[in-house]
Amino acid sequence: MDIKPLVSIIVPVHNALNFTIQCLDSIKGLERVLEIVLIDDGSDKDVSDRLKEINDISYYHNAGSVGFIASCNRAAKKAKGDYLLFLNSDTKAGVGQPIKAMAEDLDKGYAIVGARLVYPLGHPQQATTQHCGIGFSKFGIPYHPLSGLHADEPVVLVRREVPAVTGAALMTTREWWDKIGGFDTRLEPAVYEDVLYCLSVSKAGGSILYEPSAMFYHWQHGSQTEATGWFTRENLDRNLMYIFQKIGQPVESDAIFYNMMGK
Repeated sequence: MDIKPLVSIIVPVHNALNFTIQCLDSIKGLERVLEIVLIDDGSDKDVSDRLKEINDISYYHNAGSVGFIASCNRAAKKAKGDYLLFLNSDTKAGVGQPIKAMAEDLDKGYAIVGARLVYPLGHPQQATTQHCGIGFSKFGIPYHPLSGLHADEPVVLVRREVPAVTGAALMTTREWWDKIGGFDTRLEPAVYEDVLYCLSVSKAGGSILYEPSAMFYHWQHGSQTEATGWFTRENLDRNLMYIFQKIGQPVESDAIFYNMMGK
């Protein structure tokens, strides 16, 4: 009998209790899942106490708040699966078997697989696309092509290789994760760390796939509890320059997304 690799789902958390419980409830019992690893990055005590009580998860608590990237890297070391799915706490699994669909793509030899992310009901952009792969402008700036289109728009449903995918729902093999060394801590506070990971894998010969049948609802930044957030122009510019210095300027990729026939 052919035994398929199993998935460790890594969910970084800082407060945002309601989002987190909704996320965990949506992924429990899905196929190909070995474990759910919850990494608590310094949540308030009442939140941490509640998270510790949740059954059927592996819970780890950071001493203080070390940040999103360090939390993901720590959780990956604790995880036991051959495949790692990094999943934001403000996501919710859609219909079907999204994790199985992504894992089957890794079975075929892809290094990274990204999901279709849709704004949920109640969001100002509800039922529209948030993510179907990351592209690069002619200046090498990452962005989300087709964002805002209806979630079931035909071009959104094209399965295609892409330059990068968002870390909000990113699955990768343990082999590639270890080879690259995880998310680069120089990009804390968690701006473009997913982009650099994808570019590093691609430069080393790995392929990246967008899988439209793997759908998650994503509030986007819903798990942020700091009033200021961290997606500031200063952080974006600084981290992008670091990527350019380390990898080089990414090639413009609009044609990958706007070709209705796909690949």
